[in-house]
Amino acid sequence: MWLLTKLISAFFVVYGCMITFNPALLPKVIEYFKGGEKMYIGSGVKALFGLIFLMAASECSIPGIIRIFGILMLIGGVSAFALKKERIFKMFDWWLAKPAKTLRLVGITTIVVGIVMIISV
Repeated sequence: MWLLTKLISAFFVVYGCMITFNPALLPKVIEYFKGGEKMYIGSGVKALFGLIFLMAASECSIPGIIRIFGILMLIGGVSAFALKKERIFKMFDWWLAKPAKTLRLVGITTIVVGIVMIISV
């Protein structure tokens, strides 16, 4: 299970690099998930990642950090099913209005979070 956690964390680092070097990617991803029921698939995957992190935490070198990220991802994934679509779309639109500089910062933050998770596994 820890290997799966490490792979998910590595995915965050790669995704963060992609956003950092190509900030136009994040609005494309948001637009993709904004269409139809795809946002629920994305939220389900996020919740699944959170569950994987929570189950793998006991096998990790710093379980507290993995548990924190697992709880945050689980809450984030489940909340999309609890919120109204209009509210979620407003959040998507808010992110779409952000300048490239802010999106690069999101990418850098994602890289840092991914590295912290890799070290914690």
